[in-house]
Amino acid sequence: KVVEDHHDDCGECLDSITKDLDADYHIALDNRGHCYYEARELNILDNIHFQYFYGIPGGHLRGLVNVAVADPEQFFKVLVEKPGTIDIAEVCGGEARTMQLATRRKLTTGQNFDIVAGCDLTRANDRHYAKQYFERFSVLCAVMAPICGPYGPLGALNKSNYPEAWNRAMQTARPIAQFCGHIAEIQLRKRRSFIQEQPHPSTLYEEQPWPRVMSHPRVQQVVYDRCQCGLKADRGPEKEMAIKKPSSMTASDTELTEPFSGLRCPGKHEHANTKGTGIMLKAAQVWTWQEADRI
Repeated sequence: KVVEDHHDDCGECLDSITKDLDADYHIALDNRGHCYYEARELNILDNIHFQYFYGIPGGHLRGLVNVAVADPEQFFKVLVEKPGTIDIAEVCGGEARTMQLATRRKLTTGQNFDIVAGCDLTRANDRHYAKQYFERFSVLCAVMAPICGPYGPLGALNKSNYPEAWNRAMQTARPIAQFCGHIAEIQLRKRRSFIQEQPHPSTLYEEQPWPRVMSHPRVQQVVYDRCQCGLKADRGPEKEMAIKKPSSMTASDTELTEPFSGLRCPGKHEHANTKGTGIMLKAAQVWTWQEADRI
């Protein structure tokens, strides 16, 4: 069969008119180094170890997310229209009341669908729709990193020295901590999984319903030092020095905590002095590449 020479509107170029997402994937892998698990072996995990698991908002690569919506209500409505088989969800928060709810869904068509929503979990409406999402859909694993400020190691000191500021921070942090506890309970009841990161020690686990969650036979906690996952100072005279910053991973399954076992610092290197360096500690809220890979 003879095919006539033709070029239409594209001329002779056969290059894709869209961005090469695979190129971004391999560049990110080169930057992140060795992955704890070979994520590409499982389709729902394709690219997920550099698209997700940043710990605080703003980390998700918007160019690789199918849909970004304003709030959990829109998030819920979009997913109702996108039937799937299983989800992996992340609830993360860093500053003030700004949170993100992000989901990777394995669609019934075989494709992966990514959606991210901004949310304010101090608002009852946002909590309602976010909770309805976990109740209605099959979420294989909920990855959570709620606001830690008033609960962390410096929380008691701030409560004593700056009680008004601490109370304001607690008014924001408490409903988020409680929400994450309810999500953990939902996951346990549905025989699904969750993992949550917090600084160590943390009084967050005194908030209800966390005492009930922590008493569940499936739940366990592993403490690790973040310097063992590559956390370093990113500025100042101590730039590139390791930051110890003890943290914990609390999860429903050994398979989720095991990658963080045996990661206490042996004391063979110096640590940056983080006292009074709020900007440095703020930057350290973001999970390192190694932490994201292990998750």
